[in-house]
Amino acid sequence: MHWKLSFFTSTLCSLFALVGTSSMAQEELPSAQELLAQSVRHHDPQGRWRTLKTEFLFAWRDTSVVQIDLPRQYFSLQGKLETHEVTSTQCEFAYERNGKPQTSNEFIAVDDERCERSTFMRNYVTYLTGLPMKLQDPGTQLRDEVILVDLLQPINTRAVGALSRKQSQLLQEQGHTSLLKITVDYAKGENTETWDFFLKPETKQLVHYQFYRSDDPAGGEYLILSGLLNLDGVNVIQKRDWYYRKDDKYLGTEQNLLQLN
Repeated sequence: MHWKLSFFTSTLCSLFALVGTSSMAQEELPSAQELLAQSVRHHDPQGRWRTLKTEFLFAWRDTSVVQIDLPRQYFSLQGKLETHEVTSTQCEFAYERNGKPQTSNEFIAVDDERCERSTFMRNYVTYLTGLPMKLQDPGTQLRDEVILVDLLQPINTRAVGALSRKQSQLLQEQGHTSLLKITVDYAKGENTETWDFFLKPETKQLVHYQFYRSDDPAGGEYLILSGLLNLDGVNVIQKRDWYYRKDDKYLGTEQNLLQLN
């Protein structure tokens, strides 16, 4: 899906929302680090993410079988439209680009430019499956501020990173009236890529995030999240609905369907 590649390739291979705030005083909120730790405990209560070895069905362009073995740095995606297998040193792949078959036929060095799509898919699937745990990776620049976002208050849609009315509506349809927001910045040359993550105040479950660049603050995309799938003790997001921020255009849905092993 082209709507992923533009934002994720630069971010993942080198490694969302101001509305009204509630009457709760800012000093009553936990720090961003504390809130992130609470969210990680909700999603990974037994601390299994870093040693995760699992296999599951992943529905995106088609339904694919994904294998992740983090200790061995192994990733595999096997589907009808494309296949990838990546280790710490090698990759193997088969897919089409612009109607032309791209096939390695054998394992090649992972730093070969032909492995770019395979390493992208490894980073992309692992990052999104691993949220919010991946926000504890070294080098993640977590802002200190936590904002309590009141979805029932009027929206200042001109503010940088503001939620759109459609975003707020979609979140309210899921039963949310307020959310806690933490923000991560990634340096991109002269620009910054900003990610806003929204958590349920009661459980600290991750329910929404958006991202945009400093050179295009009205651009980027947002994701409405729903459901949890238990993968060997890790509660990963089950469904991700994608939208453009600039016009709220629906882009597609991905789902982690079923654990296989």
